[in-house]
Amino acid sequence: MKAQTVIWIASKFSDEHRAAMDWLNTITQDEWRFFGLEIELWRIGTSPPAPKFSIICQPNKWSRAVRDQAAKAEASSPTQALQLRFWSGFRDRMLAKGQRAPKPSAQSWQSFGVGRTGFSLQGVVRRAEQQLTVRLYINCGGCQGSCRKKFDAQAIS
Repeated sequence: MKAQTVIWIASKFSDEHRAAMDWLNTITQDEWRFFGLEIELWRIGTSPPAPKFSIICQPNKWSRAVRDQAAKAEASSPTQALQLRFWSGFRDRMLAKGQRAPKPSAQSWQSFGVGRTGFSLQGVVRRAEQQLTVRLYINCGGCQGSCRKKFDAQAIS
């Protein structure tokens, strides 16, 4: 797992900025961490000024635990509970291999970014057929039929 840390340093944080950082810490995956630090310059006697950092906001394990419990509560049927359990295990395996993985959900499919706008992979669990399929999803944003032309152009080049 590759942790991503964002540190925002400012002389003063407004309530709105702190709320935004707290919100980001609540909605993002565990490998993302957002910190807000206020900086002051302190001087002791005749010494040169030195920075003093105060942590204003940081990741909160409690709020992330609540978020994860809410996701589990989302699974209201036995099938949804099974789907959530499958995608949670799948995510754990991807993270263990150092891969990025989306937050699991209680549905039959999960989307995975491939690093290119408009393209993604979708894993689909087809329980009745006992199949796991993978689809390439191409979204050209209202392209009205030109998706196939763009796909064919990529295949040729």
